[in-house]
Amino acid sequence: MPRRWTEQYMRERFPAEVREKRLEQGLDPTQKPTHEWLRENGYRQFLRRARELGYTPDTFLLEECGFDERHKEWPCSDGELIRRLEDWLAYHEDVGERLNSTSIGDARTHLRRIMELSEQCIGTGNLLKYGRGEQTVCVRRAKHLMRALKTEFENSQTRSNYITTFRDFLHDSYKDGYVEHEPITALVDRSGWTETTNGPGFAATTDLVKAYFEACETRVEKFLILALAGYGVRPSSICGDEDRDAFVLDAEVPHMTFSDARKNGPGQMPLVIGVDFVRSYFETLEQDPSYDGTILPSDRSADGARSAQWVRDKIAAIGERTDATLPNGNKPTPKHFRQFWYTRFIETYSEWLDRADDVASMRGASSGQVAAEAYAGDSPWFKQFIRSSVFS
Repeated sequence: MPRRWTEQYMRERFPAEVREKRLEQGLDPTQKPTHEWLRENGYRQFLRRARELGYTPDTFLLEECGFDERHKEWPCSDGELIRRLEDWLAYHEDVGERLNSTSIGDARTHLRRIMELSEQCIGTGNLLKYGRGEQTVCVRRAKHLMRALKTEFENSQTRSNYITTFRDFLHDSYKDGYVEHEPITALVDRSGWTETTNGPGFAATTDLVKAYFEACETRVEKFLILALAGYGVRPSSICGDEDRDAFVLDAEVPHMTFSDARKNGPGQMPLVIGVDFVRSYFETLEQDPSYDGTILPSDRSADGARSAQWVRDKIAAIGERTDATLPNGNKPTPKHFRQFWYTRFIETYSEWLDRADDVASMRGASSGQVAAEAYAGDSPWFKQFIRSSVFS
């Protein structure tokens, strides 16, 4: 190990160097740097060394280096937009702590994803562009965004939540004179997105999941299907700066942890299948001396990690190798695999409760729910029940 990465260096000189460099770049030197920033500025080895010392990189930066927790950066760098967004969010946080029924944290998540989709569909993440210029152009941009949201989120309520947050931001910006037009409200009113559009034709089946797994040609492809259909994760939960330490494989109940940066806040997902495969997957990655702990590393991307779009493209590529489709004849996307897990898990858990009630009745108890819920998380019987019911 190079002398530079001694424990003393990491606790004393490293934080000072990072703060000085971030200050030179016009960034807040007190906020915790992202993994991407560390890689791009010559500190890739820190990510590996922190784990060798028994920390996650973020824990070391916060607890040992004294950096402050930070909001996830906006995907658009336009200064005017960022100031407007921060002022708008700060006002609503000061006044009511919520935007209608949406928390400020969720509003940030919604707007970040809207900016990413906007970059893809109209070439810019600057949300003020939807209200500036010719009115017909603004309407056309808004329609492109609506189509992108329809593709991104199968659930109409989810689409409604995201676009409503953006609508509120753009509407207030219009009222305050920052933009000349506000085309979103009329499109949302005509969209009918608050109505449920899910149905049997959209649901993935166990046979489809198995067909996709069998069509995989690489270890990483198999990992994707396992993560999406076996653990119910979003692509964003395994891409970018997301850390392999999220997979806690040696606990009494192996599980995946989710940070508070995700939409639904922190949480855990028990890993009822594939633990040995996941362990082997990460052991193979760790044989590379340059591996920095990302879940889906990439030598080609600027931040050293795969993107959610790459996951979607990879699922589409796997789909070209099999004739398996959804019941309506369409090819599945990552969200269909995730929906498969949650739908089947809920159904199986309900059946587990029914069986617990039967056992309780035979024993003279009024309900088996208390016992069933107490054992569902770590019971080997429940895990076997899930495996046999969901993946048989």
